[in-house]
Amino acid sequence: APAIYQQSAGSPFQDEIYGNGDTRPGVLYTTISTIYDEVATPYTNNALDGPNVTNIILQDRYPGQILGHLNVVTAPQTWAVVLEALAANPAANPLGHQDLVAA
Repeated sequence: APAIYQQSAGSPFQDEIYGNGDTRPGVLYTTISTIYDEVATPYTNNALDGPNVTNIILQDRYPGQILGHLNVVTAPQTWAVVLEALAANPAANPLGHQDLVAA
């Protein structure tokens, strides 16, 4: 599958997209990773570098939680972190939907 090669570090595709860095000024980024990710390996590759980046490893906040690549998206712990990131950045929730903000 072509995507496997495109997603490989150092691929021409990756170089074209991220040649000027993987973040942009004025955008706040939050990455959410799990040490048990069996697809995106090593899990540390998920982290971004920059002053406007918050990299979160779920097991740092929720020790003992075994969340892999597939079940991390449905885990309540993940959604708690997502809601926290949205609440901390009003620009990410421009319409002010209260259902997107953690109580």
